[in-house]
Order: sequence, then structure tokens, then C-alpha cells
Amino acid sequence: MLRAAILGLVSEAAAMKLHPDLSLVTDVLARQGTPENLTCVEDITFHGGQNHAYSNLGGLGPDTDKPKELRYRSIGVDHKSGSELDLVVKNDTRYQTSNPQYNGVSAGTHVGQISCAMGTDVVTTVSFVEHDTDTPVTLDLVKLTFCDVDHFSLARAEIYTVDVDAFYIVSEGPDFTYEFKDLDGNELAESAMGVETVAALHAGRFVKRYFKQGGGQFRVKVTSGAQGFGCDNPKDFSDLTIIAYNETEQCQAPPDYYANHQDLVVDQAKRCFAFELKNSFSTRLVFQAGQDGVQTGKSRNMIISGASTFFNHETPCPTPSTTMPLTTTEAPITTDEPDTTTEAGTPAPSASITGDPHATNVDGQRFNVVRAGTHELLRLPRLSRVPAAAEPAEPLVQVLGRVEAAQGSCALPFVREVLVAGRLLGSLGTLRFGTSGGAPGADGAILLGLNGSEVGPEEFARRAESVATVRVPQQPGRGSVGSNIRRRTFLSVQLHVGHAKMSIGWVHRSVPNGAMVNHLNFDVSNLRQLSKELGMDIGGILGRDDHALATTPGPECAGHTADLHATSSWSGGLTPPLPAGSISASL
Repeated sequence: MLRAAILGLVSEAAAMKLHPDLSLVTDVLARQGTPENLTCVEDITFHGGQNHAYSNLGGLGPDTDKPKELRYRSIGVDHKSGSELDLVVKNDTRYQTSNPQYNGVSAGTHVGQISCAMGTDVVTTVSFVEHDTDTPVTLDLVKLTFCDVDHFSLARAEIYTVDVDAFYIVSEGPDFTYEFKDLDGNELAESAMGVETVAALHAGRFVKRYFKQGGGQFRVKVTSGAQGFGCDNPKDFSDLTIIAYNETEQCQAPPDYYANHQDLVVDQAKRCFAFELKNSFSTRLVFQAGQDGVQTGKSRNMIISGASTFFNHETPCPTPSTTMPLTTTEAPITTDEPDTTTEAGTPAPSASITGDPHATNVDGQRFNVVRAGTHELLRLPRLSRVPAAAEPAEPLVQVLGRVEAAQGSCALPFVREVLVAGRLLGSLGTLRFGTSGGAPGADGAILLGLNGSEVGPEEFARRAESVATVRVPQQPGRGSVGSNIRRRTFLSVQLHVGHAKMSIGWVHRSVPNGAMVNHLNFDVSNLRQLSKELGMDIGGILGRDDHALATTPGPECAGHTADLHATSSWSGGLTPPLPAGSISASL
């Protein structure tokens, strides 16, 4: 079945004018949903902010009003039960640190951090539980990754001991030592262990996977073997790189001891390891900061994240609320919802703009967008009624959508381009998603841009993998034409921007008069949670800004109550002019 799916994607890639590279196609396949007979690994993501992590591990604070634990909240969803997950760390022996404020999520990253006083060790239990409870959740397969396994001096080496079902390191060998024991601490004979080399999801990366012959858990002990400092710490475990101190700006700054280590070259991947747990809800983890036992008043931090594409080789599990299962040879055919402008007072679980176009804002209000041009769909923070000079130069998140009509008439408006930008995207800059034409294989059917450069789906998936997942549904764009409106999705991109999850779908639609058009659907979930986390209101017509203008035909369609003329003046560049009357926003 897997081979047939890969071959099917190769032919589809050719039809869509994608590069038919087999390794690329298997990588795209791995990012799709999971057929029932394939194993998938739970998608675990650590989120920052007080609403998503608190620490009172060992009763040391800083959140002394909380239970004596370190809790990472809303890290994922069990794809089988649909239970929202927290990861909880509790100490089983005395826990010591001079820097409890470091516990949590490293600022600006999805990396968890646990501080331990130099010269001490702590035995902990790491558990997956239902959100904001202590109810354990048994997961079929979950993977965690530790990085930055290094030390200031050999006498102060870091030592990790963890009970696992499998253990992963880079195929070329790590910068640390490791040994295997049974769960009673007895050394395992070499014959008791199996090893295989597998291709990781990250292009060109291979890892060694160690497992116990016959199955079952074993204990692995990892001891750091190389010197390192804070300037070489990875910020994204799926974007590991090589840090040459003499070429890296942050390794030139104080503290002054960097000056004595300018010859250091750190391969971040060689200082990481990953492990998997099967049919489990917890494991035992021991962290020792400094093997000589000498307390210095300082601390060492272990940093942790979910499955890294540098070490994981298995398909991420679909998120129940957003991922479409690929269990048929064709994408499903559906009919559009009827047009409606009914106001609904109950909050919607997500905001969206779909079809021609039906919109739902974060408060559940539904309306139709009938004005051509560029509309600000979302903005964090919402623009307040104060002078522009008081507003931030760049929003944290901003989404613009360009609406135009098919067939050059005042009818059938569709979203044809979406821009996503803001400080939460970091160095990725502006992300562009666009479509044109009337068939999935037409020129311009798939338009993707990164920071001003147009790229293909494969390059986009590679360069934006820290925030984006690209999916190619099977058998795209072969819907029949008839009296019913039909549509099929031929590409989708999911974005994780902060805690919000955005989905952009490329849709081929056949309309009642026999014409065909490609358009975009846009959906965002968890937006309220992101808003609450950041303490900011949500702007844009899908937020809480006035959408009256968007629901009124433009002057070019005067006299047309149900039609929309859509000759857009936007040439498709990344800095579109906004039509008069639209909400002013700059990317």
C-alpha cells in the first residue's frame, strides 16, 4: 500500500508540474495523514507563555501557588481519543537549582527547559496526562528529543538516564557516550541489542535506531563528551545546524570566555538524542549536572522537545480536528454550504473564509465577503483607536487576503491569495499562498512565496518546516461538472504560528454554469488561546473588526446585489496596494 501511494504521488506530482523526486515525494507522503496500517508518532509541541507552562518543581517555584511539578500545557492531542495533552515532570528525589525561573519554555522557541544545580542529580517521572488533570493518557507511540548535551569541563559532564523503547542518534556518531542497561541497572550484552539505520524525515539525514531484541523497554545512559556554551544552543530541533564560534555573532559577545574558544565548531545534531515510548504514559528520567558532584552555585539546563525531523522517521499522527484521513483513492466530493449572512452569537471553534467566500469570525458571526480587493483577515494585536505612531511597527501576526471574482464579472468572488506575516514568524518573513487558473495542473495553480521569493511546494516544505506542513491529497482535481457545486482540495499547508493553527487549502471547484476555478480556503483554530496567552485582542474581519465594508459590493458593481466585479489591481506582488476603504495594513 505504501509503495502504491508513493507511485501515485509521483504521477500526481508530474501532473501538477512538481519535481518528481522520489525521496521528496516520500517526504511529502510522510507529512500527510496516516493510513490505518501504518505507525504514526504523536505530534508534541511545547508552547511558551504563562498559560502554557508553569513550574513549581520540588516546591522551588517560581509558581509557588501551583502544584509541586513542572507542567507543559496543551502540548498536543492524542489522535485516537482526541484528549488534549499536558506533559508533567515530577521529582522523585530531592530537586535542587539556583535558577528555578529557567524552568519552562525557552523564550521565542518551542523548546522546554529544566534547570539543575551543578553537582546534583534528580530522579523524575515524566508523564502524559489529560489537560489540566492528573489522568494519565497512554499513547501508542511518542518521541522526545534532548539536545545541547555538552559541558563546560569534563568533570562537570551532563549525564542523562532514561527508560525507553528505542534510542536514536545520528548515523555518523554523536559527541557523547552512551551505554545500555536493563531496567534494574544491569549492563546489557551487545547481543541483547538490535540496531538499524533509517532515513529521517529531514532530507538527507540518517539515524541509528537502537532497540532491545525481542522488544520491551531498556535503560540508556548518555554522558556528554564535548565542551559547549550557551551561544551554540539550538532554538529549533528540526533546524539543527553547525556553529563555528569564530563566524557566529552570538559567540563573539560577552561572557569573555568565548574569546578563548573561537576554535570550537559545534554540530548541533551530534549533541542530540531522541527516544521513543510505546503504549506508555510515563517514563523515568534522571539528570545529573556534573559527574564530579562538586556544587558550584551554578546550574546546567537540559532542553527537550517533541519529535525532531532530524531523528524521527515515522509519519506524524493526524490532528483529529484538522487532518483529513487519506483512506480512499480520491479526495472526497462535497457541496458548498448555502450562502448566508445570519449572525450567530455563539463563539465558533475557529475562524475561516471559504468558498465564494463564506466567512466566520472568532465570535461565531457568519457573513459573505462580496467586495473585491485586499482585506485584513487577522491581526494581533488589534489596532486600537489611537494615533498610528503609538502602534507597533510590525504586528505579531497579520493575515491579508485578496478577493477577486471568476470569469471577469460581478459574480463568484473567491480568495485567490493569502499573505501571512508578523514577528512570530521570525526570519521566515512573509509567507505567500496563491492560486490562479481553472485546473489543478494549470500554470499558476500553486503559488508559494517565502520572504519575497517564489518557491515550489518542496522547497517551501523544506525551508519552512519549523512552522509548516505541506500535504498533497491523493487524486486531486478530477471532479465532475454538473448542476451541483463540487470541490476538491489539491494541496494544503498547515501553519503553527504561536499556539494558533492555520490551514490554507488549494481548492478546485466546478460551478453550476460549467466553469471551473481554483481558489483558496483559509481556516485558523486556537486563535482565542493565542490571544489570551499574549493578552491581546484580535483584529481583522475574522477577528473583532467591523466587516460591514467587506460585505458591501464595490462601486464597480453598483446595481449588482448578488454579483461582484473582480478585476483586481494587485499584480500579485508581496506588497499589495490596499483598495480605498479597506483596513490599512502594511506587511
